[in-house]
Amino acid sequence: MLGKVKNEPPEEEIGLGIWNSIGTWFGYEPTERPVRPHAPTPDVIYPEILVIIDYELYASFDTLNELVSRLYAFWEGVDKLYAPLSNPKFKLSIAGVLVPTVYYTDVKSSMDSWLYKYKDTFSEDTYDVFIVMTPSRDNGLFSTTIGLSTLGGVCNVDNFTQRLSRGAIIFETPDFKDTLTAAHELGHL
Repeated sequence: MLGKVKNEPPEEEIGLGIWNSIGTWFGYEPTERPVRPHAPTPDVIYPEILVIIDYELYASFDTLNELVSRLYAFWEGVDKLYAPLSNPKFKLSIAGVLVPTVYYTDVKSSMDSWLYKYKDTFSEDTYDVFIVMTPSRDNGLFSTTIGLSTLGGVCNVDNFTQRLSRGAIIFETPDFKDTLTAAHELGHL
């Protein structure tokens, strides 16, 4: 037998939403909907990026000055891609550059764990995201992939799994021309 279904819940149920059922589970009945404090959005946001250069990419440059010059030009190009955004505006900030003395293939699946392990050396408070730049590509199913990132991972620290899940990998050649990939992967974060 079919019965009549109400189209709208009573006013008191609309006001509390899910808190009605949660409250009954814990024997607590809230009197009003909880509100999370909201800070105003700043006019300009400065995402701080820890750039990690794969040793193979680092070794492809004759001097450290040449590498730094190319890196600066590359990230300036990425920053320009974000320039049209407004309300808020974005201005990228390089928090640091790290060159591990191991190859990408040795750390590709554990960079977020490695950074967590050494968070006393590379404090997670000094950068919002990390981006690994490497010329190495996987030879498997994703061999044509030009970048990977954690979705919505900015500032994320997972103490349970001991990972800093806020990173991206971009497959870059020594000419540093793929600013669109870097901007795209950063956008995922």
